[in-house]
Amino acid sequence: MDGVLTQRGVATPTQILRSIAAEFSRTERLVLMLSYTEELTVKEVAAVLELATSEVEGILARIRRHVRGRMKKPRG
Repeated sequence: MDGVLTQRGVATPTQILRSIAAEFSRTERLVLMLSYTEELTVKEVAAVLELATSEVEGILARIRRHVRGRMKKPRG
């Protein structure tokens, strides 16, 4: 995935996810971390980041679309 290679030429899932996460804004990374790592609800994430729940939902939708798009890109 776009320059993410190990010595063997194959990126690990962690390396791939880090590469993709680096493409997100700070707010997107925070939403991602709080939602999936800390397992907070959308309402809780919104409260922590002082955002509207609809904004958090929109950010999560954008993140999912972006990741799906990156995973579908042809390798090579």
